[in-house]
Amino acid sequence: MVARHESNPVRPTLIVLIASSLVFPLLNLSTIVTAREQTQQEQSVPPDILFREESSGRESKKGALTASFNNYRSSDGVFLRRRIEEFESDQQAAREIRVLRAQGETIPESKQPENKSKPLSDRIVLRWTHPERSDTKFAILWREGRNVYVLESSSLPHLKAFEQQVYGPGHK
Repeated sequence: MVARHESNPVRPTLIVLIASSLVFPLLNLSTIVTAREQTQQEQSVPPDILFREESSGRESKKGALTASFNNYRSSDGVFLRRRIEEFESDQQAAREIRVLRAQGETIPESKQPENKSKPLSDRIVLRWTHPERSDTKFAILWREGRNVYVLESSSLPHLKAFEQQVYGPGHK
């Protein structure tokens, strides 16, 4: 008598279903998607851009206690400006962020940094037309307490590269 081995299709299916029900709740799909998006964003920032300061100074800004600027030129010729404006209160700085935000279109990738010693407030990436400089098409804005920071340039990858080089890789 020859022993026949009959395959039971139910048993492997049950094992797969049981295993998948144990494994998949442990995986958080949003974490996978967020990690993929973060990797793509980091790859879009050219790491080898160097910036040279061309000029700096102070300027008057209505409502601000102080306002300073630094103009930079990248190694491939792209202009970038950094402004730091100090206000009397956090509320005035938050109001200024809202005014600046209204001057452009928010680019949705804006998010808070994950590991920053001082928490940033209201970080925004904008597509805008600066009233005084038509060649600054993008801006990154954020607030630290009473200070408003504005980075502006015609190139978003250059802004991100500058932001990471000056303020650190956790600053996004």
